[in-house]
Amino acid sequence: MAEGLVRGLGDDPGLGAAFFHTRATIRLRQGDVDGAVGDATAARDAWVAHGSATTRDAIAARAQLGAVLVEAGRHEEARQVLTAALSDAERVLPADHAIVQSTVSNLAVVCGELGDLAAARGYHERALAAARTTFGDDSVEADEQRLNLSGLLLAEGDVTAVVPLLEAVLAGLGRRGQSATPDAAMVESNLGIALIDGRDPAAAVAHLERSLALFEAALGADHPQLIGTLIYLATALRRSGHGDAAAPHARRALAIAEATYPATSQRLVKPLATLALAVAEADPPQARALAERVRRVSGGDPSSGDGEAALALAIALARQDQRPRARAEAERAVALLTEAGPRAAASLAEAAAWLAAHR
Repeated sequence: MAEGLVRGLGDDPGLGAAFFHTRATIRLRQGDVDGAVGDATAARDAWVAHGSATTRDAIAARAQLGAVLVEAGRHEEARQVLTAALSDAERVLPADHAIVQSTVSNLAVVCGELGDLAAARGYHERALAAARTTFGDDSVEADEQRLNLSGLLLAEGDVTAVVPLLEAVLAGLGRRGQSATPDAAMVESNLGIALIDGRDPAAAVAHLERSLALFEAALGADHPQLIGTLIYLATALRRSGHGDAAAPHARRALAIAEATYPATSQRLVKPLATLALAVAEADPPQARALAERVRRVSGGDPSSGDGEAALALAIALARQDQRPRARAEAERAVALLTEAGPRAAASLAEAAAWLAAHR
C-alpha cells in the first residue's frame, strides 16, 4: 500500500525518498531494524534511480542507510556505504555539516567493530576535532567524542593518550555540576583503569575509590555494575604494594558475580583470577583452588583472565617450593597474556617480570 502511494506522488524522487527516510527513522526507534534497513535502502534507491545520488538529500539517505546497517550489525556493508557517502559529502558539503560529522562518527564505530583500530582512531580523532570546532572545546558534544576516542585507545593499549582525554571529560562534568553522577563514576573508573595500565597504580586507586563510592550511592552495594570497579581497585591496590587491602575488594567482586551469574559463566573468570592473584602470596592453597576454577570455566579464552589465573598459580606454587612447575605456569601466563593483546599489556609485563625474577 505504502509503495503504491509513493508511486502516485509523481516523478519527484524527493517525495518518495522522504517517505522511506521518515519511515526508516520511525521503524528504527520502534526496534524494527530489518524494516528500517529496507526503507533506508528504498530511500537511497529512489535517488539513484533518478541519477541524483550526489545531492545533499541523496547523500543524507545514503548516510542513513549506513547508520541503519550499523544498527543491524551488517558492518562490512555499512562501511562500504558510509565510505562512499562520505567521499561524496566531502565534495558537496562543508566539513562542519551534520551529515559529514555523523558519517565520520558512524565510520569510527563500524571500523572499530571490524577490528580496524587504526582507521577507527583516525575517524574518532576527526570527529573530536569537528566537535571542538563546531560546538566548542568545553561542550558536551566534544566530551562525548573524547569518551568515544578514549574507549578505542584503551582497546589499543595507548593509555598515555587516554588520561588527558578522560581528565578533560571529568573537568567538563564538574563544570556542569555532574561530578556525583553515574556518568562521573564511569569516567573515574576508566581513568583508574588507564592509570593501572599506565603503570601508576597508586594514582589509579584514588580514581577507582571515588568511582566505587559514586556507584554505591547511585546503585547500591550489590549491583553488578560494581564488579568491574572492584576488580580494578583490587588490582591497583595489589600492584601498589597493598595486597592485604586488595583481597576484600576481590572477594566482594566475586560474591556479587556469583550471586548474579551461573556457576559456569565466563563472567566469573575475571573475579576469580583477581582474587587468586590477591591471595597468592598469603594463601597459596586458596589461590590454587581459585586458579583451577578459572580453568574449568574459562574455556582457555586468554582475554577472560586465564593468563592472570596462570600467574596466580605460578606465584602460589613458588610459595610452596614447587619451582619448576611454577615457572611452567608463568611461561603459560606470558603466552596467554601475549595472545590477549594490548589490553593485557600491564598483566603481561607483570608476568614477564615475575618469570625473569624466578628463572
